[in-house]
Amino acid sequence: MDYLDYLADAATDLLRRVDDVLVQAGAPEDHPIWSLLGRVQALPGDAARAIIALHPVELAESGRALRRLRSGYEEARAVLLEPPAWYGPAAEAYQQHRMSLAAALSSDEWGLAARLDATASYLDDVAGWAEASRKQLASVLVEVLGSAEAVVVVAADLFRDPATPSWLGEWAGLTARQTAREAPCPWSGSATTPPMTPAVAPVSAGSPVRAAAEIGARVLDVVVDCLERGEALLRAATERLAAISAPQTSGGAPWSATTLRLEH
Repeated sequence: MDYLDYLADAATDLLRRVDDVLVQAGAPEDHPIWSLLGRVQALPGDAARAIIALHPVELAESGRALRRLRSGYEEARAVLLEPPAWYGPAAEAYQQHRMSLAAALSSDEWGLAARLDATASYLDDVAGWAEASRKQLASVLVEVLGSAEAVVVVAADLFRDPATPSWLGEWAGLTARQTAREAPCPWSGSATTPPMTPAVAPVSAGSPVRAAAEIGARVLDVVVDCLERGEALLRAATERLAAISAPQTSGGAPWSATTLRLEH
């Protein structure tokens, strides 16, 4: 377990309250949380849970598992490079295919062994990104959990009257909660969803609305940074992880009616 695992339960509870306030009451009109919500396309609690769900140890183990396959590639290539114990037109065609496959298994830039290493290295990079993202989120969660804003949000939730829908005041709710909760993660490659529509109202400095916006902005600011680093990592890996085609030979494998000679 890391620090984020220890903080996860308390942070999830606080951010649930933050999300509820943002959904029911909106945020101050000029608050920076609006641009962050538009960038992430998710509420603070949902965005934080996406990072909490990252498992860097499992990603790193996947990279090590891929590297363990390399010895099998090398053994297969060594067998393919051995000269056949027979000759003739069929043997020559067969040898062409052997050499083509051996080349495909090589450590050259576009060889399968090299691509295996590239994929394993990418998994290492993603594991490092996930670990750094978890540490970064844990750092900001420690701050917000002990903040005055957290006290305001929790107190407002504890002392509200469930029978009074306007317990936060006469503020319009967010009109795009469904959009925020169903929007795909921005690093998943899905299409961009429409930005959330602000619900704004004049609020006092000590109100739960402003407190929730402050907490949400601090969390989303970290998430945006993690998102941008992840996107940069993916862009850098695009070329080395490009799909490769099956090995091709210079000629086919012609059928021959001539005598086939085998050495024994």
